[in-house]
Amino acid sequence: MTMYERNYNFMIRYSLKFRILLIGLTLLLSFIQNSSAFATNPIIVGSVKTPGWASGVYISGSYAYVADSYSGVQVIDISNPRNPAIVDSFGNDPGLCISDVYISGTYAYMAADTLGLLVIDISNPQNPTIVGSVATPVRARGVYISDSYACVATWGGGLYMIDISNPRTPTIVGSVDISWACSVYVCGTYAYVASLSDNLLA
Repeated sequence: MTMYERNYNFMIRYSLKFRILLIGLTLLLSFIQNSSAFATNPIIVGSVKTPGWASGVYISGSYAYVADSYSGVQVIDISNPRNPAIVDSFGNDPGLCISDVYISGTYAYMAADTLGLLVIDISNPQNPTIVGSVATPVRARGVYISDSYACVATWGGGLYMIDISNPRTPTIVGSVDISWACSVYVCGTYAYVASLSDNLLA
């Protein structure tokens, strides 16, 4: 079993245990029915094919925002989970590769691979605009917003703390070295980081 297979199996086990919606490394965004039998008998009830490689998702209201690599962020109407539909997209400018996305208020924070963290003003859905950015030393792969900070997981550079109190001028204020960090989730005063080499770190 390869390192990637071990980590994939790790994610599957813990996703089922904690009832996390799974987004596979395929082009399908799948919706898992939440029922009393979820842990032992998960059921796919709907899916939609995205144009790129779906690698991250954030739910806000009746929409799923899917980080879709070189196809930017796909906005998917999930008001009917059995029939999700792509209704919009942004961040698909030439050269952008979006690995993860987090929506906070009227801003979308995107982990943009070699470009670091991008901040998009989405207050006008018809005209999303990049209003801020900060480069990370290595590829930005995951992002989570906690209060006025963006926690950004990077491949080969670890976890970066970025002050976003002014979304137009994000600033790196700290970091911790973690090999091949690819995803991050913050709960309370702890950040949980998925690493391709170390599995789950807290």
